[in-house]
Formats: sequence, structure tokens, C-alpha cells
Amino acid sequence: DAAAGNRYAKLAVTNTSSKACTLYGYGGLQLTDANGKGMPTKLTRKPDPAPALVTLEPGQKAYKNLHWGAVPDGTESTTGLCEPESKGATVIPPDETQPFTVKFDFGSVCEHGSIDGSAYYK
Repeated sequence: DAAAGNRYAKLAVTNTSSKACTLYGYGGLQLTDANGKGMPTKLTRKPDPAPALVTLEPGQKAYKNLHWGAVPDGTESTTGLCEPESKGATVIPPDETQPFTVKFDFGSVCEHGSIDGSAYYK
């Protein structure tokens, strides 16, 4: 939902293995265009909720809160889009090396791709 230029989303990751797994921390996120090419992204870690060990049984999900603005920061265009619209994101969970992609078509991420992200939680 939008509130005074704010945007919010919840990113979910699912344990698709046959064994329990654990997550601890923030992980990474890179906005991408329709062709999967990286776009400006500045992910800032926010401690709400703070990092905690999350154990996921097969099929269970963990979540990460995302927040960004839709108002230009003064160096971006004030007519039209502040930044090109992203169409996806590349995600790397904490302590992982294999990224995966998700749909991220929530419009422009102003302030040159600035996104606040929480740690993963259950």
C-alpha cells in the first residue's frame, strides 16, 4: 500500500528441500529490468525485525520486509518516473551463493533504488 509516497512489500522465501534449513540475517537483493539486467539498488539493513536464527522445515516460509519511496529525492526527475521501473529482483538469502529471481513490478524505486530491508523472520 502507498502512504505519502511510501511503498511496502514482503519478500517470502520457501524451503524447497527435503530437510530443515536455517537462515540468519539479511541477504541481498538487486532490482532488475525486464531483461534481467541489474538496475540501481541501494539495500539498507533495518533492524525491525533484527536478525534471529530462523529454522524452516520443508515447505515453510521466511519473510523479509521491504520499504521504499516513490518521491524523487531532488536529483531525480519530478516529471514522469523518478527512476526506470523495475520488473524483477535477484535475491540471495543469507549464507547462500545461488541467487533466484522474483517478480518486482511495483513501479519506480526512487532515491536511486533505495530500499530498506529487514532481516528474515518467520
